[in-house]
Amino acid sequence: MSALRGNVPGVEATARTFPLFFPVNKIPSLSRSGVTRVRDLSRSKETRDAEGLFLVEGLTPVAELLEAKSPLLSMIVVTPRFMERMPPEIQKAVSSLAIRTYVCRETEFARLSAVETPQGILGIVRKPRWDESVILSQDSLLGILGDRLQDPANVGAIVRIAAAFNVTALWLTPDSADVFNPKVVRAAAGALFRLPVFSAKDPVKLVERGCQLLCAEAKPNHTVPLSEIVTRPKRTVLAFGNESSGLSEHVRARAAVRFHIPISRAVESLNVAASVAIAAFHFSSLPTKM
Repeated sequence: MSALRGNVPGVEATARTFPLFFPVNKIPSLSRSGVTRVRDLSRSKETRDAEGLFLVEGLTPVAELLEAKSPLLSMIVVTPRFMERMPPEIQKAVSSLAIRTYVCRETEFARLSAVETPQGILGIVRKPRWDESVILSQDSLLGILGDRLQDPANVGAIVRIAAAFNVTALWLTPDSADVFNPKVVRAAAGALFRLPVFSAKDPVKLVERGCQLLCAEAKPNHTVPLSEIVTRPKRTVLAFGNESSGLSEHVRARAAVRFHIPISRAVESLNVAASVAIAAFHFSSLPTKM
């Protein structure tokens, strides 16, 4: 397994990988500076960007990475209490894959965790890297554009939805929630490792690369009902706007089509993640046109 940027900053330089069959006191402890660094990865986008790392927390996501023998999993941190009940298959996977493993006290782990009731295990993971030029060179694609999406739970749900409906890629404007924010990572439930995600500094450049923007609107003003759209362009990007203000005029002005999802008049609007789910399901089943 290849290292990323050498040793993770703040981790004791003398630490080595130890099989988890050894007693807890044989596993190296995360240093004080290591605790600070891991905490910064949880709380700071700037740190995540600088290190090219992010956190996944909980037994299920870490176990999935171990089962897949993912080269992105760089390090594991556990508590003594978790060690006492760690499933044998996890012990074997960590040992056989030579994953660097460190232990820290429950009180320290609580400082690293982003959940109210930590399970006592987290992984430090390399950010997946995708080649945007390869994605945009495809003859046919179905993408999603998120314009100034602020709620991490929405962004995480959209990542999961996009992966579920085989969306080609997701683009987010820079003022959207960080896709590697721990809340986004939890809501995405592993989909971040399957779905290419890119920053769209200027969404209109997608149009310049031959994509057609189909813009979702909350209100049926001068828009087409979703059910009336029966084909889609071969290179389609579905655009969804900010939770409260919708799409920016900059994006809306370049729309090839503006559509709405018909809903009861008793309901003002749908949550943006719900809108993405409905639209992704609809458009993913449509035939394409030139």
